[in-house]
Amino acid sequence: MQYALAQHKRYSLKFEPFEQTAVGGAYLKFGCGCGCGYFETGESYRTIYHHSSFINHQLAMSFNLSATLNIIRLVFKPELCLPHLAVPNFNQIPIPVSSDLIPKDKIKAIVLDKDNCIAKDHDDKVWHEYTEHWEELKKMYPNANQLLIVSNSAGTNDDKQHQQAKLIEKRTGVTILRHSTKKPGCHVEIMDFFREKGICKSPSEVVIVGDRLFTDVLMANMMGSYGIWLNPGVHKSDSIVCRLERYVYSLLLSRNYQPPIPGASVTVTSH
Repeated sequence: MQYALAQHKRYSLKFEPFEQTAVGGAYLKFGCGCGCGYFETGESYRTIYHHSSFINHQLAMSFNLSATLNIIRLVFKPELCLPHLAVPNFNQIPIPVSSDLIPKDKIKAIVLDKDNCIAKDHDDKVWHEYTEHWEELKKMYPNANQLLIVSNSAGTNDDKQHQQAKLIEKRTGVTILRHSTKKPGCHVEIMDFFREKGICKSPSEVVIVGDRLFTDVLMANMMGSYGIWLNPGVHKSDSIVCRLERYVYSLLLSRNYQPPIPGASVTVTSH
C-alpha cells in the first residue's frame, strides 16, 4: 500500500497504512524506529508504544526504549525538537560552530551523530565529500576529547565487543561514546565524559549535531545544549519517521515556536 501523509482533525497528523495488521481489533498504521505506532480505533487515532516486533522491517533496528519514552515530552513541549541551527549537511556547519542562536565563544565541545551525519548510513568512515571539512573541524577543536561521536549503533550494547566503535575511532581519530542508554536518554553519559576529560562543566557549552529531530535535537534540548539539525544529511530519507520530522518542523515554525535557550532551567530524567 502507498504511504501518504495527510491532515488529521485532532493531531494534525495521519499516516495511511503501509500494512494493515490486526492487533486486538485495531489495525497497525505506522511502525518506526522510535517504537511509536498509530492504530485505528473507529474514526480516531491514538498513539501507543509497542514491542519492537511491530517496527517496519525497512527501519529495522533494536528497540529504542529511550526514544519511545522521551518522545512523549513533545506532546507537552513540542519546541524540544527544534534545532538552534538547521543546515543541509555537515559541510554547511560553520567553523567555529556558531549561529545567531549559538555563541561561538561559548562552545567547548561538539557531539556528532554517525549515520547520515558525518557518514553514510551503515558506513564506518567519514563521507568522502566531508573529509576536508572534517579535518577543519578537528583543527578548530584540537583537544582530542572536544569532539565525541554518539551513535545509536556503534558504541551501544548492540555493538558486539564495541568492534564497530573501535573501527570508527581508528578511521576518524575521534572517540565513540560507550553508552548503554540510547539517544536521547544518554545525555548524562555524555556530560560525564566531558567533565571527566576536563573539557567543560555545563551542557550549555555543548553542541549536538545530527540528522534526527526526535533523537539528536530532542536530546540537545533535554540536556540544555545547542542542537544542529542536518536536513537531509548525506542522503535524503523518505522513511515515515523522517517525513514526520520534516512535517513537524515546518508546522512548529509556522506557529512561531522557538527552541529553548540553553542555560535556562531544564529538568530532565534519564530513560
